[in-house]
Amino acid sequence: MVKDPIIIKVIEVGIFSTNCYIVGNSQNSAFIIDPGDDLEKIERIIKKYRFKPQFIINTHAHIDHIKEDENFELPVYIHYKDIPLLKDPQLNLSSFLSLPFSFRKEYL
Repeated sequence: MVKDPIIIKVIEVGIFSTNCYIVGNSQNSAFIIDPGDDLEKIERIIKKYRFKPQFIINTHAHIDHIKEDENFELPVYIHYKDIPLLKDPQLNLSSFLSLPFSFRKEYL
């Protein structure tokens, strides 16, 4: 019998229908993967399940995976080779959507 089951919620976000995941446990500890858009949708799931997110993981640094990162006051983890993309709107593709986007937050 599993003592602490994992809860995985998948949320389709943004104009590219990117999958955002919230992974939590029965103790309400959680983390968010790829919060690319639709902050309200993400927050609704967090509230519904009483999750307490601890950090964010980005699978890569395109805008449809990172757009809502800075709206959460959480540590963000991403591969070190993607860090330059976070601060460059052309590399993270946000400039092509008329949403030039550059991050101020520190990434881990």
